Amino acid sequence: MIFLFVACAAHCVRGPPTSQDGEPLKATQMIVLVGQNHIQWAEKGNKFEVDVNKSIAHPGFSYDPFINDIALLKLKQPLQFNGYVKPLAVAPSGFKEQGMGNRNLPRGVPSKNQDCT
Repeated sequence: MIFLFVACAAHCVRGPPTSQDGEPLKATQMIVLVGQNHIQWAEKGNKFEVDVNKSIAHPGFSYDPFINDIALLKLKQPLQFNGYVKPLAVAPSGFKEQGMGNRNLPRGVPSKNQDCT
């Protein structure tokens, strides 16, 4: 199986919200770091940088109101899985969450002084 896409937050592929929805960053301005969860503490041999071919933000993404904060990055080369790089498990079609409400939904917006790393 070939994996050419990575999911990320739409606000990480859009510019600052100076306009209604920000301007998309160019794919040449982005790289994906895999194999580490913190760019400053990456161990040698565990992290890999992959160039981005295209970014696709959710068509309904908006800063005001802040909704649909998801995007896909199409990579220039497929990811190689190892002990540090693994696919994300996705719930099957029709899955219904039981008993947790929306407390376990991923959320987060970087502060003004924080980037999306």
